[in-house]
Formats: sequence, structure tokens, C-alpha cells
Amino acid sequence: MKILDMKINWNYKCSNKPRIQVLVDEIPKIDDMLFSVNGNLYYSEIDGYVRFFYYNRPGDGYSGQIYHLRLDNGKQIDLVGPWSSRASVMNDVGFAHCTEVSLTTEPETMIKGHTFFGGAMSVSVLREAMKKHLPDHELIVDLNNDETSYIVVKKGVTDPCKRCKGSGKCDGAINWSDPMKLIRCPECGGRGQAR
Repeated sequence: MKILDMKINWNYKCSNKPRIQVLVDEIPKIDDMLFSVNGNLYYSEIDGYVRFFYYNRPGDGYSGQIYHLRLDNGKQIDLVGPWSSRASVMNDVGFAHCTEVSLTTEPETMIKGHTFFGGAMSVSVLREAMKKHLPDHELIVDLNNDETSYIVVKKGVTDPCKRCKGSGKCDGAINWSDPMKLIRCPECGGRGQAR
């Protein structure tokens, strides 16, 4: 999997964290991945793409879909209806750090801004790709979370402003003449840093 382009969806009009949108040449197939196990958690990374599951018994996750996983110890296992879990859980049990992203293999999706697939990628691979595709931004540990998660911010921001989420700009909801216009964030003065 090669990263071809990246951009940020700042999620200005909702309380979600900003999310990196990534254009890749292909998304690895689960059959090509080797999973490590830690208790009820299954984790795999290939070329920066990460898949993980929580599984303790057959369930209704993914509508009961069966996943045939190859394990890094040479064994195979079938997970019936596992749950996805989240990147921060995987980070906290010792797997290589990852974060949620939006993925696509379609260049048109990057232009239109929809429809992406939810996924996760390795923090180290994302940071390296950001040097080329998002040089004015960085991934930092989100200090407002009890688990080890990451947030994308303008370079130099260590504690993102709650309103602009570290971008330094707002959606312009206070500018009624042009509600979609991005304006300098009045709360942080455009710095992106909480006061």
C-alpha cells in the first residue's frame, strides 16, 4: 500500500476530532495480514494499514460475519462476529501505535470529500507521509483522552483550541454573511493553541 495524497477533515461543524483522509493505491486484504494476539485483542499492520478486532466468543459484531485470520504464530482462527474496538485500546496494550483515518483508493473521493472507508493506520507511517503531503501539520498525543490516542494539529500546537481543534480557523458560524467561509478562530486568535 502506497500513500498517494492526504488532507484533513477538521470536522468544524461537529464535536468529532479532526481526521486525516488518505488516498492509497490499494487497501491490503485481510488474507494477506498476520495477526498478533493479546488476550481478546487481535492486531495486524501491513505497509502502515492496521486492522484490529476484539473477540471473546461468537457474537453479532459486523452482523455476525466470519473473519478467517492467520496468526503470527502460524495458527489460524475464525472470528465469528467480532467487534472492531478502537485504536487507542490497541495502543494501550502495547501494539504499535495507530490512529483512525479515512481511506480511499479513488482520487475523485479526495476531490469531492466523500465517500471514504473508516480504517486505521500506523502513527509512524502517517508521520512520515505527512512530511510530504501535510508538511505544516503533525500528529500529537491527544491530552484530552484517558487512552493513548492521537490528534492532527498545525505544527507547534501542543494543546489544541477546543473551538478550532488546532487548525487556527473556524467554520465562520459567527460570520452570517458567508457561513462556509473559514475565518481566524476568535477563541485562540488563529494560533490553534488553547489559551
